[in-house]
Amino acid sequence: MYVDYVNEKHPDFEVRGEYLNNNTGMLMYHKKCNREFVVRPANFKTRGTCSLCNGIFKKTTEQFKKELFDLVGNEYLVMGEYVNAKSKIKLCHLVCSYEYAATPDDFLNGGTRCPRCFGNNRKSTEKFKTEVRDSFGNGYLVLGEYSNNKTPLLMQHNSETCRHKFMVSPDAFLRGSHCNKCGTKKRSGEFHYKYNPNLTDEERQARDMQNGEIRKWRNKVYKRDGHTCQICQQKGGKLNAHHIYSWDKYKDKRFDIDNGITLCESCHRKFHRLYGYGGNTNMEFKYHLANLKNNNQMTLF
Repeated sequence: MYVDYVNEKHPDFEVRGEYLNNNTGMLMYHKKCNREFVVRPANFKTRGTCSLCNGIFKKTTEQFKKELFDLVGNEYLVMGEYVNAKSKIKLCHLVCSYEYAATPDDFLNGGTRCPRCFGNNRKSTEKFKTEVRDSFGNGYLVLGEYSNNKTPLLMQHNSETCRHKFMVSPDAFLRGSHCNKCGTKKRSGEFHYKYNPNLTDEERQARDMQNGEIRKWRNKVYKRDGHTCQICQQKGGKLNAHHIYSWDKYKDKRFDIDNGITLCESCHRKFHRLYGYGGNTNMEFKYHLANLKNNNQMTLF
C-alpha cells in the first residue's frame, strides 16, 4: 500500500525498504539525484522531498574546508571537525599562526576573522581600566571585573562632590553613560529642559502636587489603609489620599502621614463638594463622618 502511495504521489522516488509503521525509518531512493536515504514515512508524507536536494543534508568537514578555501584561499586552516553551522570549530590563521575557535556561520556569512589580527581579542579588566584612565583621568574608578562589552560592572564617580557607585556596561560608559546620580542633578530643577523661570514658588508647589514627595506620602497613606476607602470600604480602584488639614493652609502637615486618609474618588469628591477645596480642617472631616454615620451612608470608620 505504501509503495502504491509513493508511486502515485511521488513518482521520482522509489521505496527500497520494508514499511513497519509511520514512525519507523525506511530506505528510500531518489531517482533524480541517485541517492538512497532513510526517512520516516510520516515525515516523507508531509515533505515529499529529498533532504540533499532540499538543502538540509548535513555538511561534511570536507565541504566546509572547500567553502572556506573558496572564500579566503590558503590563509586559514581548519583544525577541527565540522558539527553544524552554529557549533564552534577550531581554526588557525596561517599568517600569524594564531589558533582560535569560531562558528562556521560567523566565518562564512558574518565576516568573522582572526581576533589577533583584526583586533577582536577579549579585553581584560586592566585594559578597560587603562581606557577609562586615558579618557577621564582619575574621574572614574573601575571597581568590578570586566566580562565583556555588554555586561554591566561596578564603577565609582571619583569627584570632590560625588563618590556615587553605579552599574553600567563598558560599551555604554565609553559612549557617554556616566554617573547616573550627577546626571539626574544636571537634568533637574533649573537645568531641566521644561524648567519655567517665570513660575512662583506657590505655582511650583501646586504643579508638584502629583510628583516627588507627595507621591511618596500618598503611597504611604494607601499602604497604611490597605488600599481601602475608609468611608465606603471600597478596596482598590480609583483612590485618593485626602489631606485632613488642607494642603494650602497647613504647610507643616503636607507630608505628615497622620494628616492623610484613603478615600475612593467618589467619597473624596462628595466631601469637597460640601466643604470646598482649601482651608479644610480635622473638625470638618469629623463632622462629615458623623453626618454619614447618622444617615447610614458610612460602612465603617
